[in-house]
Amino acid sequence: MRCSSVVMADHYPMVLQGLTNILGAESGFQVVASCSDGRNCIQAIRSLAPDIAIIHISMPGLTGLEIRHRQQRESFHAWSFHRAHHLLTHARVAE
Repeated sequence: MRCSSVVMADHYPMVLQGLTNILGAESGFQVVASCSDGRNCIQAIRSLAPDIAIIHISMPGLTGLEIRHRQQRESFHAWSFHRAHHLLTHARVAE
């Protein structure tokens, strides 16, 4: 089975590490880059051409939406934008 390559981007280190660990443990996915700001993220997307990008919506440098606007890659299977606040809220509720 072919693995889908994934670029992860979030400026909250704990969220970035957690999402990277969770996705990295799943079969069928390979996290090829973890970025902490928008400029590094767009460089990773351009150089690695991942299948999927999971990006925090409001990062420093470039926001997730600015990255998507600048990088109109038809080859992407998916773009996913998230807000860490919602992820952390749901994690606290689940505890």
